[in-house]
Amino acid sequence: MNRWGVHLIFWTVYALIRIAALGLYNMEFHDVSLMVLFEMPIAMALTYYLSYRIIAPLLQEQRWRLIVPAVLALGAALLMRRILMQELLYPWLYAEEYTFEFLDVYRFAGYFLEYIGIIGLFNAFRFYRDWKKEKLRASRLREEKADAQLQMLRAQVNPHFLFNTLNSIYHESLKGSEKTPEMIIELSDLLRFVLEDCSKEFIPLSREVELIQNYIRIEQGRHGEHLKCNAQFQLEKESMVPPMLIFSLIENAFKHGVNGSDKEVNIDIDIRSKAQAVEVEVKNPLHAHVKEVEKHSLGIGLKNTLKQLELIYPDGFTYRDHEVDGEHVAYMRMPTGPTM
Repeated sequence: MNRWGVHLIFWTVYALIRIAALGLYNMEFHDVSLMVLFEMPIAMALTYYLSYRIIAPLLQEQRWRLIVPAVLALGAALLMRRILMQELLYPWLYAEEYTFEFLDVYRFAGYFLEYIGIIGLFNAFRFYRDWKKEKLRASRLREEKADAQLQMLRAQVNPHFLFNTLNSIYHESLKGSEKTPEMIIELSDLLRFVLEDCSKEFIPLSREVELIQNYIRIEQGRHGEHLKCNAQFQLEKESMVPPMLIFSLIENAFKHGVNGSDKEVNIDIDIRSKAQAVEVEVKNPLHAHVKEVEKHSLGIGLKNTLKQLELIYPDGFTYRDHEVDGEHVAYMRMPTGPTM
């Protein structure tokens, strides 16, 4: 609802309450309605003047000298109301059959409390509305900032994994391998994935698995029988996942488990999609030539993955890694996106 609509409702409710209150004095509805119509312009003018000209700058800038015009405005409204009633309203309604005491202390006290109540209630609604708007604005800013950070992280991942893939193909081309053309075809599929899917918030898990399978074929083409990859995909439901998030774990395993080793290497990949979560477990060997500090450090891709997880699932993901019998084991669990 727009601002004018809210104000209209507020003053309509005020008018109805005043009509109901005056009706307790056994006054005719016609008389009550006219009295409220006379009173409302003064109440509205005082409320808007004090709210926007006095209270707002008084609270925001602590301009205490504004208390003086506030008191004067309130006093003027009280006097104006009594003058209108004495000179216009009562003569119109009751002709000569009425008595009117202008300086009625109880009447002035009642008007004063009425105005204070109206102004207080009006500003309570106004402050609540402003607080909600500021809260919504802050929430949108946080979302926009998180989205910008996420896009930046994904933009960092793309050249990172493409560099590693091109490096693999480059090594094969130096050896004059017959597998190079096939690896280039696999790379073209990876590039198509980057162009079409990486900008999306979520993609089908099967699409992510397809990317992983392409990457595995490239690595197997590069390393041949030197690399054994046991990949299991148990997709009970076609869930939605952030693009390249699982892929980063797989790439990290190949990077640290295969590169630089002259022995047979085993990479184990297990991806399971259940009703409530997607679980990923990746195992790769740790080689003696790897420095102790590097064993426990996170590569660029893995650091990026963790930052994305924190942005997308602030409280809903699990990640842990450890070393068991000379193997690095990484485990990730994240909630499923919307099911297909």
